[in-house]
Amino acid sequence: MVIGIDLQENNLSGRFPKQIQYLPNLVDLDVDRNYINGSIVSEIGLLSNLEYLSFSRNFWNGTIPTEFGQLSKLKSLDAAPFWTGNSFTGILPSELGQLSNLFYLDLSRHALNGTLPTELGGMSALKELYLYQNYFDGTIPTELSLSPSLIFLPEK
Repeated sequence: MVIGIDLQENNLSGRFPKQIQYLPNLVDLDVDRNYINGSIVSEIGLLSNLEYLSFSRNFWNGTIPTEFGQLSKLKSLDAAPFWTGNSFTGILPSELGQLSNLFYLDLSRHALNGTLPTELGGMSALKELYLYQNYFDGTIPTELSLSPSLIFLPEK
């Protein structure tokens, strides 16, 4: 039974396989700092035991899958690019608000736009939130500013 995959800092390229769904016991997935491209596969939402997901510093594109909202045990999601690379577009899915165990979220330096969903206030364990250098507009939802655990909302 595979519970962890650490493939960070390799020269892996190509698209991420949809077959990831066949690892239902996966708790930790780190493919940080590679050359993986394309969209994040929606099948990642089937990894019901996933707690730590790091896929920063690759060459992802497209939108953030709404299926992330199904990762109920997720504690940390790191998807920040390093100067170039990841470039998620579109809105921030309101389904992320279902991640009540998430304490770390980094979706900084992308091309995300629209308003911040009020559902983000549902992330009751959230301590660190990084959304800087995107194209959000509107106001910070009151629901998010009242989050009981949020201790670090940096200005960049």
